[in-house]
Amino acid sequence: QLTINTTLTLIGENQTTTIINSTADEYYTVLTINADDVHLSGFTIVINGGPGVEVFANHTRFSNLTMYSGIHGWSGTGITLYHVHDTVITHILIRSAQIAMLLTYATYTSITHNIILDPGLNGIIVYSSDNIIDGNTIMENLDPYTQPVGIYLSGSRNTVSHNTIKAMVGNATGGISLNGATDSVIEGNTLVNTGLEWYTSERNNFTNNTVNGKPLVFLVGQSNQVIDDAGQVFLINCTRMTVQNLTLFNSGDGIYLYGNTDSIVQHC
Repeated sequence: QLTINTTLTLIGENQTTTIINSTADEYYTVLTINADDVHLSGFTIVINGGPGVEVFANHTRFSNLTMYSGIHGWSGTGITLYHVHDTVITHILIRSAQIAMLLTYATYTSITHNIILDPGLNGIIVYSSDNIIDGNTIMENLDPYTQPVGIYLSGSRNTVSHNTIKAMVGNATGGISLNGATDSVIEGNTLVNTGLEWYTSERNNFTNNTVNGKPLVFLVGQSNQVIDDAGQVFLINCTRMTVQNLTLFNSGDGIYLYGNTDSIVQHC
């Protein structure tokens, strides 16, 4: 295990062949960061049961890293942030982690252009506010028995945009899951063989998202509209709405109605 207690920049000679490995089958954190302004780039971290990297400091920078499970099946957490701010995570490949990234009370985090393959439970979990998750790809297994989520969001003023989340057919209902998320932007995301999950989340802005190549329709407080082109539909506190002639598949809740009156669903 490696602990960093001073500001430094750690750059590997080669992203593939420079490897930091933990003890096999032991629940140890591979790398712990306790100092501000640490920059990590250009190497591989092998996760063997425990967390890959745990961060307890501010202004950390991650780039051009590979992380993967060193045991059979899923293992550990890739990157975990605890009570920190101003973290940048970009161009990271994480494969076969139980959870690729976990943010707990982390603010002003930028998670961009990362690839997460074969997550066991979750791709990215956010119990935090004021973060940006943009341009990431989450795909492959999404196990049918654990019903994992691509991006789980709980917090305020987060932006989830231009991400691609693709599950194997029938495996995952929650490409993006909102639970207690408020005042956030969900924009330009592409969901394939999975969809949106929504639980008691308010004042969020949904724009230009798609589910299986069709629009994700999310409307709050609207009235007198006809919806006949969608991959998934959420109507919250709407009146006199008509949902019709839709072919929906592999999206979890294809049509979700909450607090609606005088509305019709037909030929779907």
